[in-house]
Amino acid sequence: AQPPCPAMGRAQLLLLFSTAATGCALRTLFLRSTADGSGAAMPVDVAPVGPAEPFSYRAQLDYSMRGFVIVAEAETGCKVVGLPSSSTSIDPGSNISLPLQLLSTEGKPPAKYSVAVARSSGASTNLASLKMDGAFTVPGFQPDRRSYDVFLDVAQDVLTLRYVVEDNGQAVGVQAELSRPARRVAVVGEIQYVEDVLEVAVDVGGRRLVELQVQ
Repeated sequence: AQPPCPAMGRAQLLLLFSTAATGCALRTLFLRSTADGSGAAMPVDVAPVGPAEPFSYRAQLDYSMRGFVIVAEAETGCKVVGLPSSSTSIDPGSNISLPLQLLSTEGKPPAKYSVAVARSSGASTNLASLKMDGAFTVPGFQPDRRSYDVFLDVAQDVLTLRYVVEDNGQAVGVQAELSRPARRVAVVGEIQYVEDVLEVAVDVGGRRLVELQVQ
């Protein structure tokens, strides 16, 4: 059985994109998960694929998200064609691509966008990011890497770890004495993946083994 989404308020993640000077362009684009049994939905982050593909975007659903709703709005004088009229379901570990066509009502050139949406398989134990404040880390972070050597300045007696999970269904535990309880970074608005912070005391000149357990 698939785990339910955490209870959250209905979310709308709104991203603004620059408009094209000579043709139609998207003004806004956002995704949210379909509502769970309690009627709650979660935001789904949307990001550009890269400079080489200016009209392509991607999004990653958590394992617990059974589907999504996409909302897009074109700039003034254009309209979006091809938006699904209802929620779109997607199986764990699968991905789909949604084409969006923008047509002008004022004689502007049309444009074609695409949004690639994937759903986590639920099997990954990787972190999306891992950073240590004021520390020198060997090697640099790699999602598949499981061991790092971390060096602190002699004046630094607390190691601050900042990490982001790949899936909000992942549970992260720590095998080390924390100098303060773990906390989540405050953000403005609603985003899918939020940074968590752990602080571990390290004696000057000493060594500590810190183990993060991701399930």
